[in-house]
Parts: sequence; structure tokens; C-alpha cells
Amino acid sequence: MSTPSTRRERKRQAAHDEIVATAAALFARDGFSAVTMEQIAAAADVAKATLYSHFPTRDAIAAAMVRADIAASEPEMLGLITAPGTTASRLEQLFDSSVRWIERNTGLFPAYLRHRFSQMATPDGDRRRSGFGIILTKVLEHGQDNGEIRSDISAEALSENLQMLFLGVTMRCLTDPDPAALRSDFNRILTLFLHGAAPR
Repeated sequence: MSTPSTRRERKRQAAHDEIVATAAALFARDGFSAVTMEQIAAAADVAKATLYSHFPTRDAIAAAMVRADIAASEPEMLGLITAPGTTASRLEQLFDSSVRWIERNTGLFPAYLRHRFSQMATPDGDRRRSGFGIILTKVLEHGQDNGEIRSDISAEALSENLQMLFLGVTMRCLTDPDPAALRSDFNRILTLFLHGAAPR
């Protein structure tokens, strides 16, 4: 996220951050589905119109929370790039950290997915990503440099392919957020992906 440059932008960013922090506290206390937009506005001490100008839905707030959480853990995840082991083990660690995050945020992640899908269907929708794709691309680039991953396809393209597989699995969260099943499915798609991504 770029640093706000004007007083007005800084004020808007401060309001945005306060709304997200307030909503996070309410979601943690009462559960995502039990909290209304009206409660968030009241707790953040902002007018409902102000709240809706920042976030049209609770799912949009969830998306902002997910992006902020992943951004905060990005330095740790980037450490996977040069961690001991193989590209396969690094990808397994990255996906396992995703499952553990979903376990801690079973109400939040489905809301994030709903927001992502709704925005994909809108021409001027929110196209901001969580940062997961950037980290995934770097892990694959390192694998290419080490000769573990085929290099006739760009790391960006491979990352996009793997993200689509990842997204397909995480859709399970919309109806059945079972971490054990997610972990099993992630292991399956990683095996499938790495077999096709082997050096040739």
C-alpha cells in the first residue's frame, strides 16, 4: 500500500484503518456472521455513510483484513524462498501456513473469497490481491534458478496456474471449511502441479 501523501488522504487512511481494527475486534468477540455494518459504524464512531464509502459490505472489510494480515506476515513467508529444503518442501510450508491461517479464521476466509469472486465479476471491481501470488512467484523463481522447476514457462505463469488450483481448493471453505480436508487437497494439487512443473 502506498503512503498517503496529502492531509485528506492521510485522514481517509486513518478512518479506513480504524474501521478495520474495530471490525476485527467485533468479529473476534462476536463472530463474523453476528456483526452488522451498523454495529461496526457505531463502534468505530463513524457515520454509516462514511463506513459504506470505505467498505460497501462486511466481506470487503474481511478482504482488507486478510490483505493486512498477509502483508504483516510477508517477511516471514519470504524467508521460505531461501529456507533449507527443496522447492516442493517450501511450497508445502507455504500452503500449510495458509491452512493454519484458515483454521484461525474460519469465519473470515469465506467472506474474503466471496468478496474476491464478486469483484472478479465486476468490470471496475477491486482487483487488489493479498500478496500470496507474489510470494508464490518468488518461490518458483528460486526453484527455476536451482534447476528444480522447468524454466520454459515463466514463474509468473506457473504461479498463476498454481493459484488457480489453490483457489479451486479453497472454494471448499464456502461450504465445508474443514482444515484436514483442505490440507489433503492442497497436498494433492501440489503433487499434480510439481509433476507437470518438473525440469525437462
